[in-house]
Amino acid sequence: MSIEQRIFELNSSIYCPQLRSGIDFTSTKQNGIQYIVLYDTLDISDTELLITQDYAYLLQFFDGSHSKKDIWEIYKKSFDENVPETKIQEFIKHLDQSFMLNSLQFSQELQRIKSEYRQLPERLPSCAGSSYPSNAVELESFLDDLFKNTNSTFIQPFDKSPKAIIAPHIDLQLGAKSFVHAYHCLKDKSGADLYIVFGIGHMGLKNLFALTEKDFKTPLGTVKTDKNLVKQISSSSQTDFMDDEFVHKNEHSIEFQTVFLKYLNPDAKILPVLCSFSPMIFEKGFEHYKLIFNDFVTSLKQALSTYKGRVCYIASADFAHVGQNYDNTHNVDKSFLTRMKANDNALIQSLIGWDNERFQEIIQSTNDFYHICGYSAITTLLELLTPESGHLVDYQTADMGNNSFVSFSSLVFY
Repeated sequence: MSIEQRIFELNSSIYCPQLRSGIDFTSTKQNGIQYIVLYDTLDISDTELLITQDYAYLLQFFDGSHSKKDIWEIYKKSFDENVPETKIQEFIKHLDQSFMLNSLQFSQELQRIKSEYRQLPERLPSCAGSSYPSNAVELESFLDDLFKNTNSTFIQPFDKSPKAIIAPHIDLQLGAKSFVHAYHCLKDKSGADLYIVFGIGHMGLKNLFALTEKDFKTPLGTVKTDKNLVKQISSSSQTDFMDDEFVHKNEHSIEFQTVFLKYLNPDAKILPVLCSFSPMIFEKGFEHYKLIFNDFVTSLKQALSTYKGRVCYIASADFAHVGQNYDNTHNVDKSFLTRMKANDNALIQSLIGWDNERFQEIIQSTNDFYHICGYSAITTLLELLTPESGHLVDYQTADMGNNSFVSFSSLVFY
C-alpha cells in the first residue's frame, strides 16, 4: 500500500482526519436534547449531519494532526472509557461519506463538481426568492419602490460620472436602502460599458481571486460577462484564477450587484471577480501570496490598457462583523459599538482620501479586530485607480441577533 493510500485509509490507526473548509454548524433541540447540525456552505455536500454534543466536541481534533486512535483516546478520557474504537471509526466514515473531510473521496467529488459547473452556460441566481423577488415583475416593482422611497441627500457633480462605488453585500432584506444610496450615483448618469465587480469569496480562495466567464442570470434578464477580458487576464497571468470558479455558484456578493446593474443599465457587461485574502499576505513570510496578488493586478491592468469603453469599478464590501456570530467573544455593548463605529469612520476617511497606506495601517494596527469583511475587495480597488474625490453617501449598522452586528456603507468616487 502506498503512503497516499494509507493517508486516506479510514481503517488505519494512523489516519488523521481533517474537517475541510466550508463546513459550518448550527444548533437545534429535539425531544429536549441539544444537537449540533453540520452543513456545507459550499453545497458540495447536500447532507446535514445531526450529531450529539460529545461528537461535536471531538471536531476540534479533526485538524489533520490527530490520528483516529488519538481521537478515540480523547473520547474515552472525556466521555466514556468503554466506548469501542469502531464507534469513532463509524463517525469518521460518516463524515467522509458526506464529503465533510479533506480526503480522497472529497477530492474526487470536488473535481467532479468543478467540471460539472464549468460546463454550465450561466451562473444561476442563488438568492432569488429569499433575499429579493424571483419574479421579474415583482422584482422591478420592488426596485422601483426602493428608489422612489429612498431619499438621497448627496448632490452629484453634474459634469462627472462615477469611476467607482463601494456598495454593501449584506442581505437585501437588511441593507436595501444602502444599496440604493450607492446606485443612485449611477442612476442618473450615462452608464459605463463595463463594470468590474469585486465580490468577496466568503469561503476562501486558493489563489486569492476567482474569475468566471459565465454570464449572470437575474430575474430581470442576463448580465453578460466580458469573456474576452477574462481570457486576456487568464492568458497573461502566471496563476490559474479560474481554479476556484465554482465558488461563484453560491456566493451572493456579486449576485446582489448584478440585480441593480441589470435594473439600471441592462446592456452593460461585467467582469466578475471574487476576492479573498487577509492583511497577512503583505507581511514577511507570505511573499508567495503577495506575488499572486501582484500577478492579478498586473494582468488586469494589462487587459484594460487596450479596452476602448468606459469602465466603472464596484467593490461589494461590508465593514465590521462583530459578536458571537463572527467568533468574537467580546460583549458588544454600547461602548463597543462606539469604538467599532470610530474604527469604521477612520477607514472610511482613508478611503475618501484614497489613502491606501492609511487604510492598511488602520487594519493592521487593530489586527483586523473588527473583521472588515470587504477588506480584499477594497484593497484590490485601491490598487487600480486614482479618483479625484471620494464621498460617503450612507452608513448603517444591522443587528444580526445573538449580540452580533454588521456595519456597511456606500461610497462614490469621481
